[in-house]
Amino acid sequence: MKKGEASFAQAHFDTSVKADQRPLKIDPRLYEAALFIGDVYFKTNRQADAGRWFARAVLINPDRETAYRYWGDSLMKQNKSAEARDKFIEAFIAEPYNRLARAGLVQWAQVNGIRLAHPEINIPVGVSSQGNQTDLTVDPSRVNQSDGTSAWVVYGAARATWKNQKFSQTFPNEHIYRHSLAEEAEALRAVLDTVNAQTREHRITQLDPSLATLVKLNQEGLLEAYILLGRADQGIAQDYASYRRAHIDLLRRYVSQYVMTGGGTR
Repeated sequence: MKKGEASFAQAHFDTSVKADQRPLKIDPRLYEAALFIGDVYFKTNRQADAGRWFARAVLINPDRETAYRYWGDSLMKQNKSAEARDKFIEAFIAEPYNRLARAGLVQWAQVNGIRLAHPEINIPVGVSSQGNQTDLTVDPSRVNQSDGTSAWVVYGAARATWKNQKFSQTFPNEHIYRHSLAEEAEALRAVLDTVNAQTREHRITQLDPSLATLVKLNQEGLLEAYILLGRADQGIAQDYASYRRAHIDLLRRYVSQYVMTGGGTR
């Protein structure tokens, strides 16, 4: 591997490929070797060969973003914008909290004149905790009965219940509270349940845009994907890997339908 890297730096590309192939014979699961061979072919503009090696790296480890991103760069060189888009999306959902994974998607969007954004959902309730105490703050100017925003009050109450009781019940092996995907999803769905009740009672004349977007995400089965990709904090991020393993199709659909369309505005 070191010989391959040194040869690459000196532009001895054939020697670099041969050097990187040797460790793969010893360990066929060596992600970096397959990745670096693909990078040599990318550098020498042999893009079809580069794509084959990036695909091999992805097969070795589909949970790392680098090979997807490099593959996207290779496809961009070939003016295959749609195929490149798919690879950059895969890179992003492989490691969404990785700056480089996001950068690949942003670069593609800039080249193609696309505005990337998550749906705009404004929550007028603040939740903070210190020790065993949970403090809730509500902006009264952003809460009223006629547009459903009064339902946001239950968001804070649901979050407080998780802090004081449900977290330890749901995660018995974790001894320090954290904000989780399960907590955030339940709190947002509590808001939606209240909105539905107010709608049935004809108390809402025109639904607030943030709530309308939240309703749509939930109906499409994309609420968790939105939470994980659009509003994750350090605690929620810990639930990402397990969700991705079970629901990668929903993450792809969320990015395509919302992130790639300016938050669903197009």
